[in-house]
Amino acid sequence: MMKGFLNYNIEKVFILAVNDDTQLFIDGSLTPNATINLKETYSFDITQNATYFKTSKPVYFLHMSGFGCELGVTLLPSIKCSGAGQISFVRSTDELFGLNIMTKNGNQGNFILNDNQSNINANSFKPVQRTNNEWVAAQLTFSTFQIKSGTANVIRNTRGVFHLGMINGGSTSGCRYVFFSAFNK
Repeated sequence: MMKGFLNYNIEKVFILAVNDDTQLFIDGSLTPNATINLKETYSFDITQNATYFKTSKPVYFLHMSGFGCELGVTLLPSIKCSGAGQISFVRSTDELFGLNIMTKNGNQGNFILNDNQSNINANSFKPVQRTNNEWVAAQLTFSTFQIKSGTANVIRNTRGVFHLGMINGGSTSGCRYVFFSAFNK
């Protein structure tokens, strides 16, 4: 789970159990941080740039994030989902535009944004703690010169799959928050 762009540490993730006795492990803990049952929800304050969650059974993750003081929410896929090798998107407005990208370590130098390999720098990616350096994540912002509003854009990785979170909006127009991935079983 990657943190968004809120000014205050008020980001949360809500974890909904779909089975009884679902154990939640946070940031590599060997003992469960919580156990929840069918239809129960566990909330957790997000304060780190990336937080690693592991569960003993399938769950739903709802992330409350945004930018400044504007909130948005989205469902998050499991990193075990297939991800995507290419994602198309449109920047809605000229306001703040941020991307959260997560991929397996080794893929970070292979991103191409609109046929330009220099817009997503491999050095922007940091290891996701407690994943034995298997996963890396980057939080990036883009100007309207780099990504124009109202036009189609494409991010692709020539080596592997990735997950992409997009946050766009302004203080008077609200927050648009979406997570792109090939949501799989």
